[in-house]
Amino acid sequence: MQGVTATLHPERIEAPVLLVKPCMMLCGILAVLKVVPVLVSVVMLGLAIYAWRGAKESIQALSVMFLLLNLNPAVFYFWGQGASLRWLILGSAFGRLVADAILSNRKWPFKVNMQLLLYAAVIVILSAISSRLPAISIFKAVAFFMGAVTILTGFYRTRDEQAYWFSWFFSVFVLMLCLSLPLYFSAAGFFTNGRGFQGILNHPQTLGPVTAPLTAALTMWVFRSERQSIIHLAVLCAGLFVIYASQSRTALLMYTASLLVAGVVVWMRRRAPVRRKKPLFPVAVKLLGVLTMALLLVSQGRVIDDKVQQFLLKKSETEESLSFQVRSSMVARQMANFETQPLTGIGFGVPSSVDDWVSLSTGFLGIPTGFPVEKGFLPSAVLEETGLIGASLLIVLLFTLVGPVLKKATAPYLAILLACMLANTGEMVFFSFGGAGLYYWLLIGLSYNSVIPCVE
Repeated sequence: MQGVTATLHPERIEAPVLLVKPCMMLCGILAVLKVVPVLVSVVMLGLAIYAWRGAKESIQALSVMFLLLNLNPAVFYFWGQGASLRWLILGSAFGRLVADAILSNRKWPFKVNMQLLLYAAVIVILSAISSRLPAISIFKAVAFFMGAVTILTGFYRTRDEQAYWFSWFFSVFVLMLCLSLPLYFSAAGFFTNGRGFQGILNHPQTLGPVTAPLTAALTMWVFRSERQSIIHLAVLCAGLFVIYASQSRTALLMYTASLLVAGVVVWMRRRAPVRRKKPLFPVAVKLLGVLTMALLLVSQGRVIDDKVQQFLLKKSETEESLSFQVRSSMVARQMANFETQPLTGIGFGVPSSVDDWVSLSTGFLGIPTGFPVEKGFLPSAVLEETGLIGASLLIVLLFTLVGPVLKKATAPYLAILLACMLANTGEMVFFSFGGAGLYYWLLIGLSYNSVIPCVE
């Protein structure tokens, strides 16, 4: 899969182009699976082999894997089959990157990877000590570490192809829109709840939020670019329509807030004085900020979560009341669990209530490979699962990951990263590499990669 390469000017970004060949290949794969759904396991095995070819192929394989794992079950009847093979694909991609580092002395994005290693190591220790389901917590922590490191390192080793990667995700985005829009006139497009449009994906709350980051990026690019393209304007309009039709408040928040914050950040950069030789925020100030945020989450986490969920879940009067009651009880359980184990939490990726311990799945040799847990607002969920220790380390990790993008990234990449972070206001997907979290991490890696020369 060949593409274009380009060096980005710090104040502008190359227009994404539609990569026809990859789109045709993806359409071919989907057509085959539509006709012969039992071949999904063969395709997943093929992706694992393809991921072993190198860093570029690893990112491509993970992108395709996300699409296959989240297709509409009313259209593709293999939905759910071969899902456990996603760990084989991830393991293959991670193994190749490690092998290249050992055998060929290929470099890593050192700073952020060390932060990820520290976070994962501490979570594993906390899980062994205090988790209600230690095997699940350790597996999820290791999977999160492998996924994040694979994505960030894969982009780092292909950092000269940043323009290609923007075009790659633009092409996948266009493909999702083109396959989704015809389903608007079919019951299959509203299969999950009969109201929100889910298109080619498995849920309106997947399609809407997944559409938001690149729609925001295109909005930034269209309004800041000197040249306007009919194709980009058409894709932008289609993205806005899908966000509206999905009836996803999370998607609306992601889109509008990312544009607002990105616009403010870009405006502040232009008004900023000449770059200082000394850091604007010394280490002591950063540490104080981390502690202050942790204390704020502890003292006001329940109030913040209630307000956010009240906005995100507003539907009809009855539905709003019911959804708000459910979310409020969820937050109450989370904060009650946090209060019982404030330092270590109840365990990474485990449910809040014993009543929810019913969906454990195991793979080869009985190894636990899945335990879907639906958590709400990120702060309260993090405090519940990892306590103050894990929450503090996560804040430091986010500073390392987000800080350079806020300082240096162009407006479209900044909007992408902010939208992906805001996805966690509706449901905590930051650690979910088996679902939409994989897609958001790919886009986070894309945004972080745009400023890699400024970081490393």
